[in-house]
Amino acid sequence: MKPFSSFWIYLGGIRWRFRFVRSNEIPNDRWADCSDPSDPKRQIRIRQVLRSRAKLETVIHEALHAQWPTDSEEVITKHGKELANLLWKIGYRQMED
Repeated sequence: MKPFSSFWIYLGGIRWRFRFVRSNEIPNDRWADCSDPSDPKRQIRIRQVLRSRAKLETVIHEALHAQWPTDSEEVITKHGKELANLLWKIGYRQMED
């Protein structure tokens, strides 16, 4: 089965395009990015090379940015790591890449 690379999802009541992309599509200083919710082409992009817990933390982190765009990076990082830790401890893992 081919892994998905793009899908649509509602976060914070807003429809987002969620994409796993090649590393050259995202600036070198980040693993992912989230556009402004007011952008009509809003999207969340995650580097497709991420695996395991790093991927889980990054997906949660960017989803939190989409839901709470005015929260600081520090707050988003703290909550993202806590949620990823919870999910990891109860056994959530990606089954296939």
